[in-house]
Amino acid sequence: MLERYFLSIENEVNRLYEVARAARSMGLDPTLDVEIPRAEDLAERVEGLVGP
Repeated sequence: MLERYFLSIENEVNRLYEVARAARSMGLDPTLDVEIPRAEDLAERVEGLVGP
């Protein structure tokens, strides 16, 4: 049950990132990329901020 819960969260996040990408592709925002990159865990988040 817990696995299904986390999978549903991940699926919803993926869907929302697709919505954000589609909105950005219209060219109404200064940048075309979604500013907040996804990270699976804290280590990946830190690496994205400060580099490897």
